[in-house]
Amino acid sequence: MEHIRYPSTHRFADVVTQMIKGSVQSIRVRPKIKLHGANVGIIQNGDQVYLQSRNHVLVEFDMFSVLSELRLPDRRFDRSYAIYGEWAGPGCAEEADAVSDIPKRTFFPFALAIALTEDKKFDHNSVGHSKRSFTTDPDAISAFLSEIYTQIPENICVLPWAGPEVEIRAYDHEHNRELHEDILAQVDAIGVEDPYVKDHFGVCGRGEGLVFTQVPGDYLDGRMPMFFKVKAAHHDPVRRTHVKHETVLSKDVAEFVHAFVTENRVRQMAAENTGGVINVSQLGKLIPSVIRDVLNEGANEIEAGNLDTKQVGKIAPSVIRSIVIDIQSREAA
Repeated sequence: MEHIRYPSTHRFADVVTQMIKGSVQSIRVRPKIKLHGANVGIIQNGDQVYLQSRNHVLVEFDMFSVLSELRLPDRRFDRSYAIYGEWAGPGCAEEADAVSDIPKRTFFPFALAIALTEDKKFDHNSVGHSKRSFTTDPDAISAFLSEIYTQIPENICVLPWAGPEVEIRAYDHEHNRELHEDILAQVDAIGVEDPYVKDHFGVCGRGEGLVFTQVPGDYLDGRMPMFFKVKAAHHDPVRRTHVKHETVLSKDVAEFVHAFVTENRVRQMAAENTGGVINVSQLGKLIPSVIRDVLNEGANEIEAGNLDTKQVGKIAPSVIRSIVIDIQSREAA
């Protein structure tokens, strides 16, 4: 069983930079609610159908009970596919949002990839580099689920669009500034109350943010769409702008580390790498996984501040260790 990785989700300013590099004048994007849980994929690759987390194929490690609670498809499809979504609900996140209070853990698909190679298998371990079709259209995902399930499980809910299409323009600074400010206002409101969770489950409470994806038909078949995330303040301590490399951080490695190495990040990496166990005996797995995630998430800030990644690697372990010891102490009390 091969892990078919989903690409990292970048920021608004990264998309503008990507557009300029590719000589793309404008694109249309559309939002979906970003739920706070764990990235999970339902994968059919060749003769095998299985589940995966963001970084691992799930075999024995039942992350947040996904193996025991998410039923695999009972129909074969004639090509390999990957259905990506968020596994969220009770117990799936220590820092609880509204979705943590829904009745049961649920899989929320947001993207579908289907292999286009002659042997009908994925030809790369990253969906971003494989030959495949790709869509985030909710209707297309729902229709596909109906093809691979005799009856779609009740704990699968396809994420709908969360708003209309908007346009990003590669060279229109003022347009992008106004658009980004409007997006931030929407995310601030979601940070107070998640409208999707409220409407769909009747649960009131804060949400994580939005993910905008280039709409189907706006990119060539076989290409990956451009996409970006915007998180509410309680999930992202760094307030970005619409311009690449503009942040509120100073050019200080220690400040960067303390902004990005958070308890929430440690818990997320524990969920993916240690079965959720957080204590000093797991530091050998937690430290490298947290540092890798921080370097990926904070790539723009590192470049903007010309920060030395070796220094990040020297400072971060002690911060991670302190967080782990604090969590361990609180849980033992």
